[in-house]
Amino acid sequence: MLRKYKSLYVLSLLLLCIIWTPSTYGQSTQGANFANDQKVHAGISAAISAGLYISLKNSGYSRWSSFLGSFFLTLSVGAIKEITDDHVTEKDLVADTAGAFAGSLLFVSLDF
Repeated sequence: MLRKYKSLYVLSLLLLCIIWTPSTYGQSTQGANFANDQKVHAGISAAISAGLYISLKNSGYSRWSSFLGSFFLTLSVGAIKEITDDHVTEKDLVADTAGAFAGSLLFVSLDF
């Protein structure tokens, strides 16, 4: 039954990731806003990675290949975004990495 509603389940999870990560764009990177920025990086990376995992898996790749592909493609997107930012921090890259890993691992553990 879960396979029947897989697309709806994936879209719901991605929507929840986007809704639960409040935007901090254009705000200062001090104090609470800085911690919130890390959550945004992790949440968006998790959503991108999860979507890529499902796309790769549905294209016929194995679980391991889909996991690695979604993880490294998401890291590439995060790195490119950080390179184009005026203010680059290693904490943003760590949050991107954690989110990419979590997003990919979620669907590996659910056996999609």
